[in-house]
Amino acid sequence: MKFSIIDTKKKLERLVLHLESSADMTALGTIRSIDQFISEQDKYVLDSAFLTRSPEYAEYLLRLFKLSAGSKLDKKVIEAVTAIGEHIEEQLLGLLDTQHGLRAANVLASMGSERALRPITRLADAFDEYMTPAIKICTAVGNDDAISYLLDVMKHNKPLGFPASLLKKDENQTRIARTSIALQALRKITGQNFQKVDDWLDWRENK
Repeated sequence: MKFSIIDTKKKLERLVLHLESSADMTALGTIRSIDQFISEQDKYVLDSAFLTRSPEYAEYLLRLFKLSAGSKLDKKVIEAVTAIGEHIEEQLLGLLDTQHGLRAANVLASMGSERALRPITRLADAFDEYMTPAIKICTAVGNDDAISYLLDVMKHNKPLGFPASLLKKDENQTRIARTSIALQALRKITGQNFQKVDDWLDWRENK
């Protein structure tokens, strides 16, 4: 196993250096994507990193994570990063307020990072696209902060009544969707089966 980890680490290093060089060319406008520099062998290297899950890969996987957005390697890089979990958690937290923030939030949510709960839910309050990882991490963490956030989501996204539901149809659909996924998450975490937000709020107060 140790030999396999050393070999995979060397291959990851070569891959990172190769793609960083390619990305420099992309930035200069000579090419459009790093995809043309990615081979099937590169995918096998990431499969090996996923399977062996060594913290020694953290540096190279983080560099690949920054390079691979939208590329053919993106899914495999995310799988490998998620697999080494807490060994890369700090670095991912540092990416939340960068251009890589949404992808980092999704990985941290998949990891169930308790430290990422508040940063991600704060981002979700400001940016709609962070709502999915926010709900996901709340479900994974399942603590009092997570429950409180989900209840707030339900409270602030009550579906509109008539006639507002017709006049603001798109907004109402968003409210319905958010309420629904928050409700599912609360049921999963608590085992309770209330329908109305007021019932959930009463439950929390009497809990």
